[in-house]
Amino acid sequence: MGGAPRSPSILCHCGLLPLKKTTPNPDPRPQETTSNRPPSRKPTITIAAILAASTLAFSAHADLPVSDDAQAQPAQEAVEVTADRVSATVDLSFTSQYFFRGIVQETDGLIFQPSIELGFDLYSNESFSLAAYLGIWNSFHDNETGAADPDDFVSKWYEVDFYAGLSLTTGNLTTDLAYTSYASPNDAFTSVEEFSLSFAYDDSDLWGGTFALSPYLTLALETGDGQADGGADQGLFLAVGIEPSHTWENSPLGDVTFSLPIEAGFSLDDYYEGAAGDESFGYLTAGIAASLPLPAPAGFGSWSLHAGVDFLLLGDSNEALNNNDDSEVI
Repeated sequence: MGGAPRSPSILCHCGLLPLKKTTPNPDPRPQETTSNRPPSRKPTITIAAILAASTLAFSAHADLPVSDDAQAQPAQEAVEVTADRVSATVDLSFTSQYFFRGIVQETDGLIFQPSIELGFDLYSNESFSLAAYLGIWNSFHDNETGAADPDDFVSKWYEVDFYAGLSLTTGNLTTDLAYTSYASPNDAFTSVEEFSLSFAYDDSDLWGGTFALSPYLTLALETGDGQADGGADQGLFLAVGIEPSHTWENSPLGDVTFSLPIEAGFSLDDYYEGAAGDESFGYLTAGIAASLPLPAPAGFGSWSLHAGVDFLLLGDSNEALNNNDDSEVI
């Protein structure tokens, strides 16, 4: 069940329809743009390549009436303010293993996981900003994982996820409300639907801007007929994590950010249903990662290279699904 990988990958973010407006008294504050918000996190080994759409632009100009006194004053140069209102992220990833919230999906063969997300900045002022996003995420498996469809193409199409959400940022706190549909074109699993609520806190200001703990919390409630663990009952999931990070500014490779992502996943109610009943502990991941900017052609957004490794510890029910292996290095 999908999500953007955190390990070796190249990511690109670009604005599609920047809105330009010319005014003699612009708001000097920079405008925020929506970032990629995958429906979930999963540890995996990934090599990704990104394609980005070119930037298009249009301008809106208004002729404002001026008084005679104003006409007598020396002309002032108009200042142009540009705000990206729509953004796109395209990710083409290749991975060797696929776990979703500690639940094994595939550990062998070539796995191709392309995705695309659109972000929309809806409103922003000094107190808060509101954004929306929607996307599609896929997983194609060379091993035809669990395929029930004989078609050569569809049999390799293990998963397709559709998700959409709203993101509200007030100060340093960002709250996300999202809906996700997890489906299997090759009929390997029953479709799963969920609503999720996430909270993330940007504490970088407390550490001078170059270090942050970045704590977050996610609640997810299954609402459809299918369950991620293949169990009988709809589950309620909780993830808590931090990602301590430090940015090495002006390094020979640019501003390089190092992080130590740590996340734990739990069942609050029937999310990890095993032979002994509902297992509370699902997984724990701890890793090390690095991110650095990459040069990109003009008009093709911002590019960055991400690489990392994770240690995954599984709870009893997920261990049983993973051939009784309780840990992985991925």
